[in-house]
Amino acid sequence: SARLKQASDIDHHVEVNASKKIADAKLAKDFQAVLKEFQKAQRLAAERETAYTPFVPQAVLPSSYTASEVGVNSDKTLEQRALLVVS
Repeated sequence: SARLKQASDIDHHVEVNASKKIADAKLAKDFQAVLKEFQKAQRLAAERETAYTPFVPQAVLPSSYTASEVGVNSDKTLEQRALLVVS
């Protein structure tokens, strides 16, 4: 990003041949497109991460947990399991 800005500044302040200006403009455009795509993927990953609820089998949990702590009887847990199956 810093090199891209430096190339742009040089193109504006120094007499540079047209092919270098075109190449730098294409590089800037490509960089913006890739950055936008990366940000979209990052946003999507964050959304999925917040929506994800890991399923922990009861056998894995210590016996000191009560049913309410585990959420075995919770309607919300059943709904979350259904959503995981759908996705």
